[in-house]
Amino acid sequence: KPAQPHPPQASPNDQLNNYLEAARLTTLLAENLNVELRAAAGASRAPIARTLARVYAELLESTTDPDRTRAIEQRASALLADVPEADSIDLRLTLARSAYTIAELQAEKWRLRINARAEADTARRAFTDLERRFADLATAAEKRIDSLEKQEEQTSGSGADRRLLSSALASTRRTRSMAHFLAGWSAYYIAELDPPAAPDAVNRAERHFGWILNARAGAAPTTDRVPTQLLTYEHVARACLGVALCQSIRGTEEAALRWTRLVETTPGVPASVARQITARKLIILARTRNWPAVAAVVDPRGGGATTSTLSPIDARLLAVLALEARQAGETSATLTPLIVLALEALAGQGELDQIVELASRYFDRAEDLAPGGFLPAYIRGLREYDRATRERNAAGEPDHRPVTNPEIRRTYTTAARFLNDALASKDADQFTTALPGVTLLHAFSRFYSAQSPADLQDAAALFTRAAALHDPRNSPEAPRARLLAIRALDAALRQSRTPEAAAQRQALIDDFLKRHPTHPAAANVLYERALSEGASPREAAADLLTIPDDSPLALPAHHQAARLLYERFLAAPTESRTTAAAEFLAVAEPLLDRSRRAQQPDTDEATALMLTTARRVVDCLIKLPEPDPRRVRRAFDTVESTIARGIAVPAALHAEVEYRSVQIALLENDWPAAEAALARLRDTDTSLADSAERAIYQHAADRFNQETTDSPARVTLARTLFRFGRDVINHLPERDSNPANPAVATLYYNVARAASAIFAETRETDARDAAASYFSSLISAYPTDANFLRAAAAHSQLAGDTDAALAAWRGLLAGLPQGAPEWFDAKCRVIDLLIATDRDAARAALQQHRILYPDLGPEPWRTRLLEQERRLASDQPEPAP
Repeated sequence: KPAQPHPPQASPNDQLNNYLEAARLTTLLAENLNVELRAAAGASRAPIARTLARVYAELLESTTDPDRTRAIEQRASALLADVPEADSIDLRLTLARSAYTIAELQAEKWRLRINARAEADTARRAFTDLERRFADLATAAEKRIDSLEKQEEQTSGSGADRRLLSSALASTRRTRSMAHFLAGWSAYYIAELDPPAAPDAVNRAERHFGWILNARAGAAPTTDRVPTQLLTYEHVARACLGVALCQSIRGTEEAALRWTRLVETTPGVPASVARQITARKLIILARTRNWPAVAAVVDPRGGGATTSTLSPIDARLLAVLALEARQAGETSATLTPLIVLALEALAGQGELDQIVELASRYFDRAEDLAPGGFLPAYIRGLREYDRATRERNAAGEPDHRPVTNPEIRRTYTTAARFLNDALASKDADQFTTALPGVTLLHAFSRFYSAQSPADLQDAAALFTRAAALHDPRNSPEAPRARLLAIRALDAALRQSRTPEAAAQRQALIDDFLKRHPTHPAAANVLYERALSEGASPREAAADLLTIPDDSPLALPAHHQAARLLYERFLAAPTESRTTAAAEFLAVAEPLLDRSRRAQQPDTDEATALMLTTARRVVDCLIKLPEPDPRRVRRAFDTVESTIARGIAVPAALHAEVEYRSVQIALLENDWPAAEAALARLRDTDTSLADSAERAIYQHAADRFNQETTDSPARVTLARTLFRFGRDVINHLPERDSNPANPAVATLYYNVARAASAIFAETRETDARDAAASYFSSLISAYPTDANFLRAAAAHSQLAGDTDAALAAWRGLLAGLPQGAPEWFDAKCRVIDLLIATDRDAARAALQQHRILYPDLGPEPWRTRLLEQERRLASDQPEPAP
């Protein structure tokens, strides 16, 4: 029977590429393929280039850094000459798509009047080139699809070839669809940016979109032929919006709105597309000057009821459309309310810079918008505030105290006057969403322009008012405003310390801590109330702990004290770390016990505080020189039970819990529990799992090294050490796996000794070979290390590898000082091995030794050497010891 041929073995480079791809190390894979491509010649270049093209496409899809993207694009463009056109469609599409993204951003910025017309013209020229490129790619994909379909028809059965063809067909159809999609949008933007070219460009755009939307051949797409179930795909839904915009350019508003309604009413449309619908409808309706319909889109109930839901981008678009319509001479009565609504929406969302920029672009005077009332005063105040802030920054004035420059102070005073006029205007109640932000700006203006304690107290009152207005929104500006009120009173007290201002400040601090006990600044506020300036963290913690338990501030204050002591422990030098740990634990552990006994916490904030403190206790206890497993377990149980109550925690905390489970199981010598926790951690956080794996290895190594006598327990430890140590080695990044690194050498040494111990007990060949391999790597890196050579020699003798044992003993002998006890021991071992393998060489070695040491040397080596001479004299081979 003829021998069956062996399957071809993958080359080392193929194996490396497969590993890099499986590990998703795409950047390294690209570098390795580049090296291969440069070294390859002739026909062997093509498959490498095809693979590299695919890898570059994946990198471009996943890279967000602009510099890195440009570098990859340059390499990818250079590669295209080596790749057949049919095999490079995806890369060509990705490269073109990258350029499209930049052009699209510039076009949309121009629509919002954020950039200059020159940038829009650059984008228009880019779209002209991109449409051609995308159209060519769609044609190339179509040809490839025809070829693949023919191959599929000629392939029988359902084997691997057929599956590969089906996969290639699906991929190429996606590429064709995306090419048409991008070609359609490129043509649309040409029509938008170059009105004379619009008729032809719109026709081309609709033909490309028709490929995606099931249009009849050669006909424009129609809504009745669109398979609505496909609108769950982003590019299909966006193609519908593209057709809507094309219809708008044609002037057919109803047809355009029919396409937007299709997207709007179809269930399952991606949220990213749904967010675009309002903007697209605004563009369509503004093009036909249907301003009442625009008003119905942005404010269907009237009265500005929905401005809080109008996104900043949509609000900016609405403002630009309406302002430019009015600038062009349109007189619709709806325009001014729309402009007001857009600016109100921007103001309500803190987009003050945009309002200033729009006012500068479209208004010569604030009265151009309205004859009086909130908005004109508001815009005047914004302009003055913006000017003052720019001047303050240019002058290097700090932002946490009133300005000293008289000119800048006057500008802030003017801003404060206008903003106060806006807040006091009769129509201010129509701008409820803007009032919190305007009040905060008014407070800032008063603060920066303050010249007396009374001015600063007024600013503090305004900051407090702004915080109250922000409270219903759960806005982060609310705690910020309260902190600024405290800072304003700090400044007032520095100028003149009055009992009234001091009491007001104390009340503000109490209010802040009651409302925002877990705010990052809460600890600072506590410090300011409880501490004198310059107090140490230990003193600050002691003061915080004086707050009585029945105070509503006690819980956050005591946990903050524990935090201070924990951070002090982390920063403590080695010699005082145990003391710092004891001080932290003396506060934190009773704090956790009190919470448990009182069945606290009863709020989300308190729960979060207790969870954080419990995690810190676990960390501190584990870092002690001799951790107490019972104390660690008690604190860890608090962490687990708190999470089990349903508190929302990030995924990273779940990973931390599993990591701590590994550490605690090791403290308790519960190996199965440690391994189970590691397995769960592998599914959550691979990086932390590698750390946990190293912890298990290190614990096993420590225990193994403590077992000085051979015993079943030592063999069990050896098995654990061997298994986890080998996994640690296998998981090391290539750059960190060189045994020339002392830490890696220790890892290899421990694993090799464990494998040797297993072999000594069980004669398992896997352990024998692994030990030999690791010892060989160590000796290659450290050819004169006595410990490595001695252990390698012992294992080689145990494994019956006399040549390796001789090489190790000779290496050891060469590196030892001649005449040292260790040198005589190595000499005797070399001669023992030679007696067993080459008696003539043994005699020569002994004769050489006699020349150096006529009396053979000191005891006990002299007796051993005499015995070796006797054995050789008998000329009877004896086994090596």
